[in-house]
Amino acid sequence: MAHTPGPWMAFIKGDTIAVHHNGTPDVVKWGGFDDSHRSLTEHAANALLIAAAPELLEAAQAGMQALAITEGESPDQYESDAHRMLREAIAHAT
Repeated sequence: MAHTPGPWMAFIKGDTIAVHHNGTPDVVKWGGFDDSHRSLTEHAANALLIAAAPELLEAAQAGMQALAITEGESPDQYESDAHRMLREAIAHAT
């Protein structure tokens, strides 16, 4: 499954929050219909996190490549929680 490539930008105006890709139609959008207990501030923070997703995935993939290079130097030393977390996050996102 492929996602919309980055960069993504968060758009926050009033009670409308959206995540755009280079001025194209929304990747994610919500506004005024949410009946959850979350505040507009929390929704805005979530939009910023969603907008960072493509760059976070790219950073995780680069981190996995860097860890793969160093693993050959000392087996099992670099198979850390961070390595496991990166592998799981990449699998979840792709």
